Amino acid sequence: NFVQPKLESLDAISKIMEMFYWSRLYGGGLIVMGLDDGRDLDMPVDVSTLRNVNYLHVFDRYQVNQGLMPMIDKDINSPNYGLPLYYNIQFNLGDGSYEYLEVHHSRVLRADGIILPARLRSANQYWGESEIQACMSEVKSFGALIGNISALTHRFAIPIFGIKGLAESLNCENEKNVERRISFANTGISNLNMVVKDTEETFDIVSTPLSGISDIIDRFMMNVSSVTRIPVSLLFGRSAAGLNSTGEYDTNAFYDYICQQQKKKLLPVLEKLVRYIMLSKDGDFNGIQPENWSIVFNPLMQNS
Repeated sequence: NFVQPKLESLDAISKIMEMFYWSRLYGGGLIVMGLDDGRDLDMPVDVSTLRNVNYLHVFDRYQVNQGLMPMIDKDINSPNYGLPLYYNIQFNLGDGSYEYLEVHHSRVLRADGIILPARLRSANQYWGESEIQACMSEVKSFGALIGNISALTHRFAIPIFGIKGLAESLNCENEKNVERRISFANTGISNLNMVVKDTEETFDIVSTPLSGISDIIDRFMMNVSSVTRIPVSLLFGRSAAGLNSTGEYDTNAFYDYICQQQKKKLLPVLEKLVRYIMLSKDGDFNGIQPENWSIVFNPLMQNS
């Protein structure tokens, strides 16, 4: 495999993964390829003079300033149709100032988030929507649920101390005596693990019912699982529930989704990069692209 060593020297897998991290988080990510063809970055790639792929630099969508009126590819026959012709990469110089570098679309690898309709896409500077934004509501609801249950467990056993004539004592402005009595009772519970009370006083412990909470948690888990498209068993590390349930169906459905994303999003990125590697005259292919080549992903399901 002549391509693999070049991918490793470029650290391509890590760079592409980072680009997809930003696309899922922010709705878009970009890789600028250092294509040595003797032309500037704002010019289309000339594959006839391409000598090497020197580097891969990753940027998130907020480091790419498209401007209010970006130049859009209007060629219906172009693979880049409907997307910017140029990308303005923003560099922070560290002194409060910025520098911009214009890059032609043929020199970049691009990853989008969730696909948006054309009108919303143009309003979003031709990027997709964040995966996090789509599921944040359910994730926050689940976090709030766990927080409320945690607070509930701290009040699982509530002591009730009955004092004879309590209302009359409060009306007679004897609050300090009542506070002293309650404080004395709390001291006995904390230090002596016992309660000392008058014969006319009462002391009971009322338990908060927690029945049904596990079912509520399960429902919220399923909500989070549905919006993230990750099975509950993988997302929360919980074994599949139910009679004769192994979770195999959920896992297979998740793997089918991953395969779909590999072909839809990852494959075009890899094919574009590998093609430039093959066309590099200083590479192992001597600038000659094989007639028949393809990228095949390893199966996700491993034989046990």
